[in-house]
Formats: sequence, structure tokens, C-alpha cells
Amino acid sequence: MRSHPFRAGWLFAVYLLLAGIGRLVIEQIRINVKLHMFGLVCTQAELIAVILIALGLAGIALLSRPRTAESARPVVTK
Repeated sequence: MRSHPFRAGWLFAVYLLLAGIGRLVIEQIRINVKLHMFGLVCTQAELIAVILIALGLAGIALLSRPRTAESARPVVTK
């Protein structure tokens, strides 16, 4: 996946999405104290997982445009 033509940060956004999904699946198995926030009943870890998924999706949406030739060029410092 590293050789994709998308912008820097895209792969990290994919990681956030997959980590959030994995965390949400695991939290369905665990028994934790439920929180009552914003009219929702969920655990703190489930809330964090949903935030990770949202950040991952937003990052993928913003960074999915292909790199331009100028942004793909490495920066050379002397």
C-alpha cells in the first residue's frame, strides 16, 4: 500500500480507520462500564473507536487526490 499515488498521510488515515474498526469489534466482546453521553449508551473505548473511524474516513477523503508531480518530488537539503 505504500506505493499508492495518494498524498502523504493517506496511509496513516487508513490505519486510523482500520484500528477504529478493530477496536469497535473487540469492544463488543469485552464487558466495560457504560457511559451515558449525548443520549448514547456506550463505553469510553467504543467512543474513541468511533472517533478514530471518523478521523480515518475524513483523512482518506481529504488525501485521496493523487499527488501532483511537484508534491511527489523529494525535498533535497544541503
